[in-house]
Amino acid sequence: MNKFITLLLLCLSFLTASGTETSRPRLLLTKKGVREIKAQLGRNPLTDAAFAKAKAVADAAVAGPVEVPIPQDVGGGYTHEKHKQNYTDMYNAGVVYQITGDKKYAAFVRCMLLAYAEIYPSLPVHPARFTKTPGKIFYQILNEAVWLTFTANAYDCVYEYISAAERQRIEDNLFRPIVDFMENGTPANNTAFNSMHNFGTWMTAGTGMIGYVMDDREMIDKALKGSAKDGKTGFLPQLDALFSPEGYYDEGPGYQRYAIYPFVTLAECINNNQPELHIFDYRGGILRKAVNTLLQCTYEGDIFLMNDAIAKDIHTYEILFSSNIAYKAAPKEKGMLGMVQRQGIVTLTDAGATAAKAIAEGEAKPFAFRSEVIKAGPDGNDGGLAIIRGNDANNSCVTLKATTHGGGHGHFDRLSTIFFANGTTIVPDYGSSRFINVVAKAKGGYAPENKSFAQLSIAHNTVVVDSASHFRGVGRDALKAGAKINFSDFSDPAFQIVSATENNAYKSVSMNRSVALVRHEALEYAFVLDIFRLTADQKHVYDLPYYYNGHFISSSFAYDKNVSRLEPMGPRNGYQHLWKEATGFPEGRFMQLCWLENKQFYTLSTAVSTPCTPYLVKTGANDPDYNLVTRNGMLLRTSSPVANHTYVSVIEPHGSYDLVTETTRNAESEIAELTILHDADDYTFIRITTKQGKHLLFAVVNSGYDTKRRHTFLLGPERFEWTGNYALFNK
Repeated sequence: MNKFITLLLLCLSFLTASGTETSRPRLLLTKKGVREIKAQLGRNPLTDAAFAKAKAVADAAVAGPVEVPIPQDVGGGYTHEKHKQNYTDMYNAGVVYQITGDKKYAAFVRCMLLAYAEIYPSLPVHPARFTKTPGKIFYQILNEAVWLTFTANAYDCVYEYISAAERQRIEDNLFRPIVDFMENGTPANNTAFNSMHNFGTWMTAGTGMIGYVMDDREMIDKALKGSAKDGKTGFLPQLDALFSPEGYYDEGPGYQRYAIYPFVTLAECINNNQPELHIFDYRGGILRKAVNTLLQCTYEGDIFLMNDAIAKDIHTYEILFSSNIAYKAAPKEKGMLGMVQRQGIVTLTDAGATAAKAIAEGEAKPFAFRSEVIKAGPDGNDGGLAIIRGNDANNSCVTLKATTHGGGHGHFDRLSTIFFANGTTIVPDYGSSRFINVVAKAKGGYAPENKSFAQLSIAHNTVVVDSASHFRGVGRDALKAGAKINFSDFSDPAFQIVSATENNAYKSVSMNRSVALVRHEALEYAFVLDIFRLTADQKHVYDLPYYYNGHFISSSFAYDKNVSRLEPMGPRNGYQHLWKEATGFPEGRFMQLCWLENKQFYTLSTAVSTPCTPYLVKTGANDPDYNLVTRNGMLLRTSSPVANHTYVSVIEPHGSYDLVTETTRNAESEIAELTILHDADDYTFIRITTKQGKHLLFAVVNSGYDTKRRHTFLLGPERFEWTGNYALFNK
């Protein structure tokens, strides 16, 4: 420590810039951007907020010692967190130096870089040996790549301040060895560098950025075209392989948030240094689409919790940088300005300055959230993620996930749904089991329950066959094909629908799910209509869980609650983590469950084609370290093995509960009965009967999908006619 304090004092005494070149900074911030930021200070609240935040970090950093500890800890441990803080401090100090010209900030960065250059050549592989892709500063090479992207920008900002001799020392002893270790440190690191994975994107981004700062064409070529420079791997092929034509990222929204930063920031660096590549027009503007798609995968600012996701929102640094850069790349997209405005701060970059200026000039328009099917797979042929948004006062939204698997971060959750309303998540996906950077929890990594529960089918709102996960829980099988979108129609805000089929999750079992968001005068708020059909050659036991956030209120069926002793729902495949809290005894094939969440009541009404037993379940069984988040749910199981089975459900928001005024309104469902009138390979026909005596009849086509096809169906003495894949009738 004393050595580093002495080094800091020497650094702070070196307050004269020695560089003569004028072409830097050249990455995310350029001299043009610096001039614009200076012009906005004191006049633009977004820029002022960004500068105040960066300066606070930089001031705290320069006021303390430079400490570069010998790496020892995994995520959450002292040395890990200190090295993370170091790159944050260097980045902010470098930017503040460019804006203020105060050399103490440049001196701090210079001193820190020299300290790293002194220890890095002698560092062994990180002692934690926690992953197959280790770093030296951090336990995994991914974190080293993140460190490099930020540190490269810091170096870029102070490049002209540091003497040529010291730059040589920093580059030869720090940056070049880091890049070499990322690429060649271990065989697994080389594989990661050239992978179609977020690891590869972060590694190529760091390599490309520092390559631009150092004018190293070799590094730049490897970043763009892979370590062999043959164009088969690297940044450009990643753009081809990891995004669908509409910008959906293979690993899902949670990891799209994480990976979007290296994608868009390296692209911005490419654009600032090699504009002739027109990187933001590559593949039809795929990066602009990717940013927009990521933002579409949010509700009230929160990113959809799918696959190995953790709770994140639009205020993360990845999305702040992305929205700024996306607007700069496509300044006609004024809705992106609305998102920047909503974020309440910009980045201190050329892109941030561009966005802040446009907002100040009144150009922002609200970001347009819409109902859509976002196609999945590199060619858009592997299903998709359906998002249906209501324009009702309850701000309802429902999703249907019929995408590709998502690699190692994917979940076995074909045709799963999430429902949002009233500003919160009502029917949730589990996401991941992880306490990131909390050492006491699996060393900050994924908990064991991530594989034994969170990734498995029973953790999601989808059908499970014979208590076995989709694709038997084998990821390589799930990667072979996505689901299929049968049809979608969002043209009528009062009735929006999507249908998808999965034929590969189980041998000889076809899973077909149609999900609609319906607004009708018979019910208070927009409701979800959910039809899940199972057809098979042989008999199976089918389970459909619906998990819910909130407090159980009542059920239409009697149940036997286990009040003195609990047992798991099963021995394996995630069932071992579900407590069987109660067993229900419905009198027929219609059942209801009501709960309260965020001052609003919700009722799940379900009709089934063959008898089912409802189980009230809760996560937490066989979880000795309390790693699982508590989730309540109702699991609907066929009472005996059957070949074909259909679940028809309505998720109905209703009423309100105000504890302050001690008032309750419409605490009971308006639905009196839900009936399956016909269910075959041609159509499924259902009827919703309200307590007011109103009847809503719904028909959906189960094969031969065609928006122009005319249909005629006789139901007893009544004749129904319609054109297209579905119809709603009022009787």
